[in-house]
Amino acid sequence: FFRPKDLNMAHTEHTGSGFVLRGNGHYHNQEYEKALEAYQVALEKETLPIARWNIHNRLCATYTKLKQYDLALHEAELMIKSDPEHPKGYVRKGGALYFRGEYELALDEYNKATEIIDEAIAQGKADPKLAVSLGGYIADTQTKKEEQ
Repeated sequence: FFRPKDLNMAHTEHTGSGFVLRGNGHYHNQEYEKALEAYQVALEKETLPIARWNIHNRLCATYTKLKQYDLALHEAELMIKSDPEHPKGYVRKGGALYFRGEYELALDEYNKATEIIDEAIAQGKADPKLAVSLGGYIADTQTKKEEQ
């Protein structure tokens, strides 16, 4: 799977990378509104599809922290549209649905991510630890669904 470190940093000199870094600092300091602003500027400036996918990922996480789950869901859907073979978009979408209380739909998204991860593990392209961490999300969501 693509990872943000795979980006060609030479390309980012004239794009949104500085704003992404600024947003990351705000995010880690729990200044989510400021992080959101920085990521939005980064998205306006960035042209590289892989980098834009990463910004949508960061926006999704930030909207989730701000409890703006509809916007988080929108960003997750943009991630999936951009790269339907990457499991993180489905995990992010599942998380947004989970926090909206839509546990069945969240499980559907987590299961899509699981299928992609399992296939990648079988091909030697992914670490089996990915499946273990996703299993925790699935178990928690299943419990919430049963409590409804």
